[in-house]
Amino acid sequence: FRTFIESIQQEKYYELPPATEWQFSREPLITESSYIASSFIINPVVDPLARKVHSFQFSNPVTTGLYGMSLLQHDLESKRVALFEAGSFLHSGQRVSISLLPLTIIKISDAPCTLLKYIEQSGLIPEQIIIEFLEKDLFANIDEFLHALRTLKSAGISVAINDFGVGNAGLLFLSKFQPEKLKIHPQLIHNIHKDGSKQAILQSLIRCGELLEIRICATGVEQPEEWMWLESAGIFCFQGNLFSKYDKNGYLKIFWPESNEFSEC
Repeated sequence: FRTFIESIQQEKYYELPPATEWQFSREPLITESSYIASSFIINPVVDPLARKVHSFQFSNPVTTGLYGMSLLQHDLESKRVALFEAGSFLHSGQRVSISLLPLTIIKISDAPCTLLKYIEQSGLIPEQIIIEFLEKDLFANIDEFLHALRTLKSAGISVAINDFGVGNAGLLFLSKFQPEKLKIHPQLIHNIHKDGSKQAILQSLIRCGELLEIRICATGVEQPEEWMWLESAGIFCFQGNLFSKYDKNGYLKIFWPESNEFSEC
């Protein structure tokens, strides 16, 4: 309260326009002619105002009844399928995100080389690939994990930490390794336009990302007000139902924001 009254951080307060000032136009991201049946959920990561797709995230199907090495082998094999499907519709320069368990690249000795082989077979190149790890799956002793990551990064693959902000790795992990992207957990994004505590945390993460050259991505964005606040704060990378969803026929659609001010001209 005192910070607000004394305007100590006045530049951090953003006056947002009403959500009605924006409308969202729909367009297909994957044409019906190139669409393939997939066991993966595909979610685009976008820069809304630039009308640009940064990458397509392929979310793993839920696995049950698998444990130990069987789970890790399945995790690695599912990347072959995901990369093959991605290679069938991605245009030149577009990127794909795939999730992986940290233990997969630690316990399976040839996992990095196997992933590179899958990428080549899919017709993609390593620079098009982003490998995501959930923050909750990371652990205190990360030396082996970081060693395996160096093989992937040296080949040109990018690394992202997903659901950042609610796991146990946190800032200590960033002191040892800087991924290319941090994807903030939806719980920190929900109603951020009216939650001062969340705003302070996000502003700190944005500043940290700038200093470490890490792109911050907001996930689970569902309300125009959430997007407007985050855009004002300096985030340009978004994922959520506000910008993309499947229609009743199972085709992926994207929703680009357009200002009503210009649509009326």
